[in-house]
Amino acid sequence: MKKSLLNELKRQGKISESFENQLSALTLEEIIALKLEVASKTVKGKFYGFPLYHALPNITKEAVFRWSVSISDTKTNAARLLGISLNRFNQLYKKLNIGKENT
Repeated sequence: MKKSLLNELKRQGKISESFENQLSALTLEEIIALKLEVASKTVKGKFYGFPLYHALPNITKEAVFRWSVSISDTKTNAARLLGISLNRFNQLYKKLNIGKENT
Protein backbone atom coordinates (compact mmCIF):
# COMPACT_ATOMS: atom_id res chain seq x y z
CA MET A 1 0.00 0.00 0.00
CA LYS A 2 2.83 2.38 0.78
CA LYS A 3 3.10 4.82 -2.11
CA SER A 4 5.18 7.89 -1.47
CA LEU A 5 3.48 11.00 -2.83
CA LEU A 6 6.87 12.70 -2.88
CA ASN A 7 8.36 9.99 -5.09
CA GLU A 8 5.27 9.90 -7.31
CA LEU A 9 5.38 13.67 -7.91
CA LYS A 10 9.11 13.48 -8.68
CA ARG A 11 8.46 10.62 -11.11
CA GLN A 12 5.79 12.70 -12.84
CA GLY A 13 8.21 15.62 -13.11
CA LYS A 14 5.97 17.87 -11.02
CA ILE A 15 8.63 18.51 -8.37
CA SER A 16 12.40 18.30 -8.07
CA GLU A 17 14.94 17.80 -5.31
CA SER A 18 15.45 21.57 -5.30
CA PHE A 19 11.73 22.17 -4.82
CA GLU A 20 11.67 19.64 -1.99
CA ASN A 21 14.47 21.56 -0.25
CA GLN A 22 12.65 24.88 -0.68
CA LEU A 23 9.41 23.36 0.55
CA SER A 24 11.06 22.02 3.69
CA ALA A 25 12.11 25.57 4.61
CA LEU A 26 8.48 26.75 4.71
CA THR A 27 5.92 26.34 7.47
CA LEU A 28 2.68 24.53 6.76
CA GLU A 29 0.85 27.83 7.14
CA GLU A 30 3.10 29.47 4.53
CA ILE A 31 2.58 26.58 2.13
CA ILE A 32 -1.21 26.76 2.45
CA ALA A 33 -1.21 30.56 2.07
CA LEU A 34 0.99 30.32 -1.03
CA LYS A 35 -1.19 27.62 -2.58
CA LEU A 36 -4.28 29.75 -1.99
CA GLU A 37 -2.57 32.81 -3.44
CA VAL A 38 -1.55 30.92 -6.58
CA ALA A 39 -5.02 29.39 -6.92
CA SER A 40 -6.68 32.77 -6.47
CA LYS A 41 -4.73 34.26 -9.40
CA THR A 42 -6.94 32.37 -11.84
CA VAL A 43 -10.07 33.94 -10.38
CA LYS A 44 -8.46 37.33 -9.76
CA GLY A 45 -8.47 36.78 -6.00
CA LYS A 46 -12.21 36.27 -5.76
CA PHE A 47 -13.42 33.04 -4.18
CA TYR A 48 -16.92 34.45 -3.76
CA GLY A 49 -19.52 31.83 -3.03
CA PHE A 50 -16.97 29.20 -2.00
CA PRO A 51 -17.11 28.61 1.76
CA LEU A 52 -13.34 28.32 2.05
CA TYR A 53 -13.15 28.89 5.80
CA HIS A 54 -15.78 26.25 6.48
CA ALA A 55 -14.20 23.81 3.99
CA LEU A 56 -10.78 23.93 5.70
CA PRO A 57 -11.42 21.13 8.20
CA ASN A 58 -12.34 18.75 5.36
CA ILE A 59 -9.43 19.87 3.19
CA THR A 60 -7.04 19.38 6.10
CA LYS A 61 -8.45 15.99 7.04
CA GLU A 62 -8.17 14.76 3.46
CA ALA A 63 -4.56 15.96 3.23
CA VAL A 64 -3.64 14.19 6.47
CA PHE A 65 -5.49 11.06 5.33
CA ARG A 66 -3.59 11.01 2.03
CA TRP A 67 -0.32 11.54 3.91
CA SER A 68 -1.06 8.59 6.20
CA VAL A 69 -1.67 6.38 3.17
CA SER A 70 1.56 7.52 1.52
CA ILE A 71 3.76 6.66 4.51
CA SER A 72 2.06 3.49 5.78
CA ASP A 73 2.67 0.02 4.48
CA THR A 74 -0.82 -1.22 5.39
CA LYS A 75 -4.27 0.22 5.82
CA THR A 76 -4.23 -0.98 9.42
CA ASN A 77 -1.11 1.05 10.15
CA ALA A 78 -2.53 4.10 8.42
CA ALA A 79 -5.75 3.81 10.46
CA ARG A 80 -3.74 3.49 13.67
CA LEU A 81 -1.69 6.53 12.73
CA LEU A 82 -4.88 8.53 12.26
CA GLY A 83 -6.49 7.15 15.40
CA ILE A 84 -9.54 5.79 13.59
CA SER A 85 -10.98 2.32 13.18
CA LEU A 86 -10.04 0.24 10.16
CA ASN A 87 -13.72 0.23 9.19
CA ARG A 88 -13.82 4.06 9.19
CA PHE A 89 -10.51 4.16 7.35
CA ASN A 90 -11.89 1.90 4.60
CA GLN A 91 -15.00 4.08 4.28
CA LEU A 92 -12.85 7.18 3.83
CA TYR A 93 -10.45 5.37 1.49
CA LYS A 94 -13.34 4.48 -0.77
CA LYS A 95 -15.02 7.89 -0.48
CA LEU A 96 -11.80 9.75 -1.35
CA ASN A 97 -11.14 7.39 -4.26
CA ILE A 98 -7.61 6.75 -3.04
CA GLY A 99 -5.50 4.67 -5.40
CA LYS A 100 -7.73 5.29 -8.41
CA GLU A 101 -6.24 8.65 -9.41
CA ASN A 102 -3.51 7.10 -11.55
CA THR A 103 -5.44 4.23 -13.11
